[in-house]
Amino acid sequence: MPDKCHKADCWFKGPPFLRSKEPLGKSHISETIEDSEICSEVKVNYNEISYNDKNSTTQQPGLMLLLERYSKFERLISSVIWLQRFKTYTYMIGKLLHRSDSPVTGCFTVAERENATIDIVKLIQTDSLSADLCYFKDMMSSGPPPSDRKRLKSPFAKELLQCNRYVVCRVGGRLRQFELQPDHRNPAILPPYHHATKLLIDTVHCEHGHCGSNQVQAYLLQKYWILHLQSAVAKVLRECMPCKIRSARPGKQWMSDMPAVRLCAGNRPFFHSFVDYFGLIKVKLGRSERKRYGVIFTCLSTRAIHLEVAESLDTSAFLQAFFRFVSRRARPAHMYSDNGTNFIAGSKALKDEITN
Repeated sequence: MPDKCHKADCWFKGPPFLRSKEPLGKSHISETIEDSEICSEVKVNYNEISYNDKNSTTQQPGLMLLLERYSKFERLISSVIWLQRFKTYTYMIGKLLHRSDSPVTGCFTVAERENATIDIVKLIQTDSLSADLCYFKDMMSSGPPPSDRKRLKSPFAKELLQCNRYVVCRVGGRLRQFELQPDHRNPAILPPYHHATKLLIDTVHCEHGHCGSNQVQAYLLQKYWILHLQSAVAKVLRECMPCKIRSARPGKQWMSDMPAVRLCAGNRPFFHSFVDYFGLIKVKLGRSERKRYGVIFTCLSTRAIHLEVAESLDTSAFLQAFFRFVSRRARPAHMYSDNGTNFIAGSKALKDEITN
């Protein structure tokens, strides 16, 4: 194998286009691999990700797929922060290698989270409000305005519609002189049914203890202006499983009709009876302890009870208790019990004796 190491440059160094300084195009990516050994182990698959310059407002398919990938807004923020760090690192490698600056490592900072949130808002607006962004961009351009459009002359309007490199739609108002943070004074506009918007609503809802719709709207309006906010929040809250469980109505069991033996009037007590065991009961005989069991006979009509003591759980002990019950309360017309082995054997023994 050592004599074949010089042929494995693609394995150790990667494809040549990664080391090239020329811009990467689709022609640099090949779907076939000439090396048979690598082809047997590697399956090539690529996704084309379009890139837009800083002044473009068209969709970016690769970044839009990022918004649909995650089910939690916090995970989406973490992914964007890692992409920002990677972008900074590659920029330092290519342009600022002679400087002593080091890439950011460790836990995420507050500034990184805020920048990531702003980038996510930009992507959401680019995905859902691209036509409106192009309209405002044309109105604010430095060139001559179109004949059918009126140029925005207010510097305050430009301040609202521009944020960093991209255009961000924000809500205006007359609170410019009020000492508030820019996000609170002019919240960003978001579409109501975008996937990332739903993640944002769900995050605010969970962070504040699964609060109600009005409270979630109050927290969201501090930084964002979501169109059709009430219906968007209601739709997310309807899908919240902890809220479904907490607000679910308790199940109500439908009770069946009482049996006829429970409704017979005019009969003597214990005419229809039920029998069961309870215990174990320990009794003391001399200096030793013995095990005893209680036998309860209950009348199904009057709910009267009759107690007997059984020395064991076998059939003979049950029959002795049953005969004592019959001697005191007379013979019942029907006797009900569960499927205990002593009850089944006792019933069979009585049937055999009556038959013989």
